[in-house]
Amino acid sequence: MNIKKGKKLGQGFMGDVYESSINNVQCILKMEKADPNIDVGNNAYARQVKFDQFVKKSKYKKHYLNLISYGWLDNCKNNIPVPKWATGDKKKYLQSRTKLKTCYYLAYTPILKYTLNTALTNKLFPDYSKIIHTMINQIFPVIIDLHKAGYNHNDLHPGNIMY
Repeated sequence: MNIKKGKKLGQGFMGDVYESSINNVQCILKMEKADPNIDVGNNAYARQVKFDQFVKKSKYKKHYLNLISYGWLDNCKNNIPVPKWATGDKKKYLQSRTKLKTCYYLAYTPILKYTLNTALTNKLFPDYSKIIHTMINQIFPVIIDLHKAGYNHNDLHPGNIMY
């Protein structure tokens, strides 16, 4: 497996997202520190792999990113800082995760260039009334589809909607 991390697109409190390539296929790569001895069955990695099975059967699959590769990496060098807002047990938990040497990765296609937040902030759309209508027609059916299948996004905001 030939993974090449490219431009960093974003960072959450547990992982990073990059514009990358795997075996010369351009993709979006999410990497998160995790312990394969503890996290295999009950973390974001396992949930995402299971979720991809749902996406492949969804009538709205064209509105989702396509998971093309996933797995575990040893000697993970991602250095995720503990957020300033973390306190108490949450802070201890996140600090322990930053010391892990393993990461899982999830690779998706296609590469979409903008988040909705970026597009709105930089005024990339000439007619906002059309984009709002298009957004509603694409996002709401997908949210309903997710909920019918028992999923919740829990982090839906303009920075997590790709265009």
